[in-house]
Amino acid sequence: MRKILISAIFLCVIAGFSAFVLVNVNSMTQSKIEAQKEGAIEEAQKNVLSQAVTFNENKSITVPPIKAISGGVDKYQFIPGYSSGGALVGYVVNVSSTGYSSDIQFTMGISSDGSVTGIQITSQKETPGLGDKISGKLWEGHWAGITAQTPFNKSLDAFAGSTISPEAVYTGMMNALETFDSIKGGGNV
Repeated sequence: MRKILISAIFLCVIAGFSAFVLVNVNSMTQSKIEAQKEGAIEEAQKNVLSQAVTFNENKSITVPPIKAISGGVDKYQFIPGYSSGGALVGYVVNVSSTGYSSDIQFTMGISSDGSVTGIQITSQKETPGLGDKISGKLWEGHWAGITAQTPFNKSLDAFAGSTISPEAVYTGMMNALETFDSIKGGGNV
């Protein structure tokens, strides 16, 4: 009985020490993880609006989306991007929409005329080999040039066996584009 009690106390001490170590490691790495996420978003902004060399969050336009979508954001923040000469070349916005098995988050570039300059998936956990194809550069790149009036074409925009993930990205893009068009039409952009 005494042997069991000593073993139980020993295991409790080890478990307590392990929990202490894990909590401290998590708190030490949390800021690094957040910095990496922010760095990935900044890189995505440069990739989707490649004409821009600087982005000014202080001049961003923050508005609620035109319509609520599953997994969507509460507000869109359209951040202006400027050329090396200081001319406005467009906006970047972070978008979220619910896919088949996860929320899909991506950064989208929008030119001043309201067309997509590019998208980059920044977070997704869709089905490997099917829905996760949305993270491919070729698929992301085929959206360049579309506008809020571009219809979804299942045979071109989706993959065999996977339509939910591509449709989720499309829905998120259309919502952000329609929201952008509404503020552009109101003279806010």
